[in-house]
Amino acid sequence: MTVFVVTHKEIPDDFPAGYEIIQVGAEGKKHFSSFSDDSGDNISFKNPNYCELTAQYWIWKNYQDDIVGLCHYRRFFFSWPKYLLRTLLGIRTSMIPEKYILDILRNHDAIVTLPSFLSKTVRERYAISHYIEDLEKAEKAIQEKYPDYIESFNTVMNGRKYHYGNMIICKKELFDSYSEWLFDILFEVEKDTDLSNRVPYQQRAYGFLSERLMDVFLLANNVKCKELPVIVTDEPLLIVQTIRFLKRKIKRIFVPPAK
Repeated sequence: MTVFVVTHKEIPDDFPAGYEIIQVGAEGKKHFSSFSDDSGDNISFKNPNYCELTAQYWIWKNYQDDIVGLCHYRRFFFSWPKYLLRTLLGIRTSMIPEKYILDILRNHDAIVTLPSFLSKTVRERYAISHYIEDLEKAEKAIQEKYPDYIESFNTVMNGRKYHYGNMIICKKELFDSYSEWLFDILFEVEKDTDLSNRVPYQQRAYGFLSERLMDVFLLANNVKCKELPVIVTDEPLLIVQTIRFLKRKIKRIFVPPAK
C-alpha cells in the first residue's frame, strides 16, 4: 500500500508507514523526494493546469502497488475521533495509518473526502466559480466517448454535493480504471481549450473539472465509498475554520472569483 503525499515544496518526511512524498511540477526543478512526477511516462509540465493530477497520472502509468492513494501536503484523511480531538481541542493527532486504511478497504472500494454541500447545484456553482464552457466540453466528451456515463453525469451536476480535493485511496485496479477514464476526457477538453488569457487560479481548469468528474465515475460504477473528514493541517480550531468558511461563502455571493 502506498498513499502519496502531493507537494510542490520540501516538507518534513514524518508520515506513518505506507505514505510517500511525491514532488509535482518537478520538470526542470531540483528534486527533493524519491518520487517525482517528471520520470517515466508523465505530464509534469502540465502541473499549472492539472494540479495534483500530474501525480495521479504518474502513479497510473509508472507505479505498481496493491493499494494506492493521493492526499496533499496540507490535507489529510483523519478518523473521526482524531479529527474531533484536533479540531475541537487542538490536540495534535496523525492521519489515518495503514492498518486503518486496510480495515476500511475490506468492506469498501474506496476512501474519499466528506462531500462538500452546496447551496446551488454543482453545475450552477461551477458556472459561478469557474468557466462553464469547460464543464460543457467535458459533458460533450462523455456523451461521445462514454454515453453510458451521461445519466450519472447529469445526476451529479444537478445535485448539490461533491467530493472535493481529488483525494482518493483504493485498489490499484480501480485507480487505473478511473484514471484512464478521467484523462481521456480531460485531454479531449484540453484539445479545444485556451487557458493563456485566464488568471493563474482559473488556469487550474482540469484540476477543478476532475473534482466534479470523480463523482460521476464513482456513481456510474457503483463504487462503495467510505467518506472521511479531512484536516487542513495549518488551520486553527474548528470554530475558526467555520467562521472562515462562512466568510468565503458570503464573499462568493457578492464577489465571484475572477475569470
